This record gives sequence, C-alpha cells and structure tokens, in this order.
Amino acid sequence: MSINTSGPAVTAPVWLRLTGLNGTLRAYYKRNRTDQWTFVGEDLLNGPAASVGLAVTSHADGTVATATFSNLRTGALPGWLAPTVIGTGSGEATYDGTTYTLSAKSADIWGTADAFTTLSAATSFVAEATIIARVDSVDNTSPWAKAGVMFRESSTAGSKHVFAMVTPGKGVNLQYRAATGGQSFSAASVAGVAPGWLRLKRSGNTFTASWSTDGATFVDFGTVTVAMQNEIRVGLAMTSHNTSVSGVARFDDVQIIEP
Repeated sequence: MSINTSGPAVTAPVWLRLTGLNGTLRAYYKRNRTDQWTFVGEDLLNGPAASVGLAVTSHADGTVATATFSNLRTGALPGWLAPTVIGTGSGEATYDGTTYTLSAKSADIWGTADAFTTLSAATSFVAEATIIARVDSVDNTSPWAKAGVMFRESSTAGSKHVFAMVTPGKGVNLQYRAATGGQSFSAASVAGVAPGWLRLKRSGNTFTASWSTDGATFVDFGTVTVAMQNEIRVGLAMTSHNTSVSGVARFDDVQIIEP
C-alpha cells in the first residue's frame, strides 16, 4: 500500500532531495539554492533500493505530462568515521546525510598543535580529490572561530594539513601546516561570512581553495603546496577558538569527489 506524507503547498521550481541512510529514506525540499533544506518526512526502506532516478505522472489516464529537471546529482552519501576531537578540548558531531552539526570547545587550529572537532571520511583519499560543503552557520564564540573543509595527514595534533574555513569575523581563509609539528601559516583570505560554500581540491601536493555564495559559481582565492603522503584524511572541521565556550557549526551539501 502506498503511503503519503504531505509537506507544504509549494510548486515548481523547487529543489528536491531524497537520501537513504541506514535503511531510512528522508525527503527534503527548498525553494532556492541558498535556502536551508526543509525536512518533509521519512520512512523505512525494506531492503536495498532497486533503482534511483526521476519520475513524473500526469495523474490522469490519456493525458501526457511533461516535467523539466536540472542540476541532477546522484551517488552514495559519504561514509564517515566516528567524530574525533583532536588535541585538547571537547566536542561532538552528528549527521543525518543532509545536515552535519559539529560542536567544539577548543583553542584553535593554528600554531604547532591543533585543538578541534573533525568528521573525517571513512576511506583514505589519495592524491586527487575534492571536498565541497556549505557552511550554513558558525557560532560567534570568537571572531576567529573556524568551520570548514580540511585535508589532513593524520589525527595527531601537530599533523600537516590544509584547511579552508569561514569565520564569524575574520573572513574566509586558507591556512596550512607544511611540516609535522611545525608552525601554521595563512596562505590567503577573502571577505565572506556563512552561509557559503567552500571547495578544497587536492592535485598531488597542490591544494586550491574556492568560495561561493550561491553554490554554482566558485572563485579560487588561494593555492598552497604541501607535501603529503598519498592516502590522507579529508572531512569537516570546527574550532570555537575559545576554551571557555562551546560553539556549533552546521554544514550541508557535502560532497567528496574523486576524479
């Protein structure tokens, strides 16, 4: 028997999203690309999905219906390791396949050793990969609270890494540590606040950061060269930059792409 879960009365054009996570299908919509996803409903799926795609019905025998779709994207959701607090401090992460929420009460991702919360992909990514995510919000626990996307060689506090982030008061930045246990450096910065999309691409030892306010047009704002081993971590990262206050960052539209 078919079951209907009614959402709000909206008409096309509209963005639709259907995700499957641990046997649960969840439906979302939004009117504009820059809107947050609105949850419609969920149901359990008995067994694996046989297919995924587009569908249209005229709801009237003998009448032809036509629908036009664009910006179609299919594929598996990223698999994630358990959330990790690197260095000192505390934090956690939750996700439902659409919204990723990271909290942290930690000093910083800077200096010679970091303290932050991360959610890393379950598989190691080799020398060619791209991560994209929209940072929907970052709590203003400090002008330098940081939320973004990161390539990192290991889970140690002093690991080499490249980090593209957005802050509440210091813009959008590309920062990195080129030597294990070495000093951190800033490679580039541009004006910007959340919400916005970050893209960080690795091509060998070259890392390029991009920023977008609409999720469609990305502008490169920084490139850095850091020699890292082939298989490294990639994921989301957040620090409150304040050891007295816990902050929260929310992400969505997360993609990890291999060529």
